Amino acid sequence: MKILTRALGNLLAYAALKLLLALTTLLPTAMALSLARLLGRIFCAMSRRRKIAMRNLDIAFRDKITLKSKQLIVLRSFEHFMGSVLWFVLRDRYARDVDTLFEISPVEDSLLRSSHPGGLVFLSAHVGDWEMAHHYLALRGIHVAVVTRRIANPFIDREVARRRAHQGARTIAKEGALMALRQALRRGEAVGLLADQNCPARKRFFDFFGTPASSHTDFARVLARTTAPILFITCMRKDRDSRFQVVVRDLGSNLPATPGLTSPRRARVRADALVRDYLKVIEELTRSHPEQYLWLHRRWKSRPTGAPWLYHDLERPLNRALLDWKPTDAIQGKSVDPP
Repeated sequence: MKILTRALGNLLAYAALKLLLALTTLLPTAMALSLARLLGRIFCAMSRRRKIAMRNLDIAFRDKITLKSKQLIVLRSFEHFMGSVLWFVLRDRYARDVDTLFEISPVEDSLLRSSHPGGLVFLSAHVGDWEMAHHYLALRGIHVAVVTRRIANPFIDREVARRRAHQGARTIAKEGALMALRQALRRGEAVGLLADQNCPARKRFFDFFGTPASSHTDFARVLARTTAPILFITCMRKDRDSRFQVVVRDLGSNLPATPGLTSPRRARVRADALVRDYLKVIEELTRSHPEQYLWLHRRWKSRPTGAPWLYHDLERPLNRALLDWKPTDAIQGKSVDPP
């Protein structure tokens, strides 16, 4: 009975989504964006995630910005999230003229124009619009195999996969993704992944906004051994309008050479450097555009052994004293053994 109830719920949710998407595609882009912002405000008002977002801002910015500024950032963040969902639906309207939607600097454009016979790695994050970055690459003729986590609703999961595949891309399931990444790079393909959310394994902690954050590193150890260029990419929305600034950063060229180290030790040192540089770019973009970061998830959920929990009593502002726990091992990205 539970299985049937769950299946029916998934089907109804999918039907509602398809209806909303169909209605949205009938609207002019400006009107659809206004609708997305309205839905974002409703989502913000009704969701418990609003409190999580406020707590994340307390952790990241502490007292450097006012309470009213944080509340506005949270509201804009929800609007931005719904806008990203909308653009995932509407992007095929702009499937021919890349200059209609996107701007990119000559330096960043040159990073994408170089030939990459040994494969190409794109790292993105939950800042800006990562799906529009994927769309931009497709318009440039760069088809990326993207590592994705399966959506719990199988109908919606297939719909999202279908829309991604429509542009010539394919998806790599998160389960067994490391092997698939290696194989794709050996074939000279372009691969992409997002690895900026909390890592529940609690094995490796790196500084993020001045607080130790449990971070994924398995992907970095794979990439540290490859000769493929490693680029960070995302699209930052410009002044809430219908244009995007493509941001590209080279993360692979400055990894340490590590002469004299054994292969495993060399991979670990290079992987740590890659994760630090990756998080540094995300923090830089988030500080510049805090409303375009996805504050809805508990980024600091997993804590080093002995560190205080940061997501209790979300009705009240965070006790700043809880953030004073900063052991050297956690900050430097060294291993911290879980209990």
